[in-house]
Amino acid sequence: MSEKTVDKKSRFTSWIVIFSLIYIIFLEIVVKPKIMAVGGKFVTPVETTYYDGIETEFVLLKDETPFNAASVNEPMHYDEGTRLGFGEIKAGKTTSNEYALLSKRLQDINDRISIYKNQINDIDKELRRSIINGNYSLAVDLVGSFSYQNNESVGQINVEDLEKEKANITNQINHMAGEIIWNPPGIISYTLDGFEDLKNESLYLTSRDEFKSILNRPVVKSYSRDFKIIDNFKATAMFYAPNNGRLKELDGKYVTYSIDNFNTFGKGIALVPADYDKEGVAGIFINSHIEDIYQMRKGKINVIFDSVKALIIPTGSLIKKDGVVGVLARDVNGIIQFRPVKLLKREAEKSYVSQGNEKGMINVNGEDVLTLQYYEDVVLRPDPDMIGQIFIRNEFK
Repeated sequence: MSEKTVDKKSRFTSWIVIFSLIYIIFLEIVVKPKIMAVGGKFVTPVETTYYDGIETEFVLLKDETPFNAASVNEPMHYDEGTRLGFGEIKAGKTTSNEYALLSKRLQDINDRISIYKNQINDIDKELRRSIINGNYSLAVDLVGSFSYQNNESVGQINVEDLEKEKANITNQINHMAGEIIWNPPGIISYTLDGFEDLKNESLYLTSRDEFKSILNRPVVKSYSRDFKIIDNFKATAMFYAPNNGRLKELDGKYVTYSIDNFNTFGKGIALVPADYDKEGVAGIFINSHIEDIYQMRKGKINVIFDSVKALIIPTGSLIKKDGVVGVLARDVNGIIQFRPVKLLKREAEKSYVSQGNEKGMINVNGEDVLTLQYYEDVVLRPDPDMIGQIFIRNEFK
């Protein structure tokens, strides 16, 4: 081989080395600092299902027949939640509004007497302690407090009067079961909560203000041997959701709902009363799986109109380019791309975006374009200057 040939090869190799060094320096000086600036600043979207609909609070209406245990003519051997056929219990019927009101008043009296007695006992203990310790000024104050409690703590009503009223109400309740009847079919429950006066039909009689009052009414559960039979073929989730045209369109049709934050789902019939436009009160008629929800009275409900395959991304990753909302995403080749997104819901920390059609496309200004894919990484702190740059996927994620 001639010296000239060797010299050419040597120069060619030198140029390769020089260009390689220049490229490495370029990576170190220009590219890598930018990579390092966002190193660890990528996040992979989370696949989920986004449910479009109504989220609100509800009250569960049920047809419930309360009974007085004292009127039952035979021993009770039924566990909570047992489904009974017609005529398995011979009992006196106490299923009137009067019974519900009397029961509520009786519970109120018992609570007031209990509070009063506890307060008096506390004062009595302090009074004895102050006398023993020779603190007579405190004793005088406590006596005054006793007098105040005796008159004020029960609303200017004498405790003896409360006891008399309690005895009278108890007697009325015990004698309301004059007619002996057989129980209706349904689920037996020993938990009375003071809402037994509400029926499925109450949906059509409830105004907006009345619904809010019912929603704010405390659930006071009574675990006595009194019991009720709950119709296990129908219940109504009553809720307030004003000015919803989609809900009105679904009146009388089956809709999907969830009352446990999308863990389970049920089907029911949308009910939109005639005065919905004025009052905003609607409901879902439920006629299956009542045994799973019969103990519920209030809660949150999601009425679902549509479900969409979606991705959860950080809200801070959203950016606008040419008036289009999107994100900067690192594709499979490590190249930063702008991906337009269809925003389904925006929250403070996270947002929901559509996964698009079966090809991963969404419509932007009349044109189908590729949107964010589940396998692409999202830039947490987007900078438009990053578009087109290459970011090593594994090293800097």
